[in-house]
Amino acid sequence: MCFDIELKQDYTKVLFILEANEIYGSWMFNFGEPRYWRTIQVTKDDIFVDNVKRLKYWPFLSVDPQQTLNSSVSYLTNLFDINVRDVLIAPDDFPETRTSIFPGCNQCQKVIITGKKPILKKYMRNFIENVNIKEHLSFTIPVDCHFYCDPINFKKGEIIFGNTSTGWITRDILFKFKNSRIQLYGSNTRNLNANDFDRFVDRWYRSDDTEFELLMINWKQYPGSLNISKFKPFAWNENRRSQNFRLLNTVALDCSQAYDILRHDGALATILTNRVNSLVFYVWNVRFPDTTGLEVQ
Repeated sequence: MCFDIELKQDYTKVLFILEANEIYGSWMFNFGEPRYWRTIQVTKDDIFVDNVKRLKYWPFLSVDPQQTLNSSVSYLTNLFDINVRDVLIAPDDFPETRTSIFPGCNQCQKVIITGKKPILKKYMRNFIENVNIKEHLSFTIPVDCHFYCDPINFKKGEIIFGNTSTGWITRDILFKFKNSRIQLYGSNTRNLNANDFDRFVDRWYRSDDTEFELLMINWKQYPGSLNISKFKPFAWNENRRSQNFRLLNTVALDCSQAYDILRHDGALATILTNRVNSLVFYVWNVRFPDTTGLEVQ
């Protein structure tokens, strides 16, 4: 069993997840009015069985429901010795009374922050510095171009910055990331360009790094040409590696037209240059990964 947590404008929902990835129940904390009505249809096994019912929710402590949420999550994780798995943060129009963006736990597996309005820089920095996110962190929310946080605090397995989140990421910051998978979308050529991508690949090529896996950079405009001849590239061979690798949870990338390079220790990598305003660098730590069920692009 584990928890998933959804943080929205007026409420936070804690979902109890069974090992079969089924929702066993949920706990809602309302940050708006002391109570409100919500209309739902009653179903069983996804089949309609009854007319609509109206449910009423109360915050557990109307004086400070946020503190109640923090205490409750902390209590339950300790009582049952279970972890917070996924956290979805949708902070658009968070009220000024919201003093933090995360409930009472200091680690989880995956965090997705999504929205159209930026989080205050002090909240963002505090969150990144103090929450241990083990596997995945993604932003699809505006991030101030003057925002800064030591890249060492982003050391998760995978990090994704969406179209409005990359304005603060320069070459120096990119090179300080210690993530095994990095994806940047909507980058600006004033901060990063094809030469920076080339230098990143060259650094791996001259190293003994066995953990790095993926760098994907997408730009708003043409980033410049890329010359990879120094890496002695060669065409794909189906006996050497798979045609596809996982890019996102539901998407695999076709690398049949990509160029492969071989490092001094036999590590194999691929450079993909045929996507519009995008460059992809992938290391085949597993030569034939399972991409069954993924949409190939």
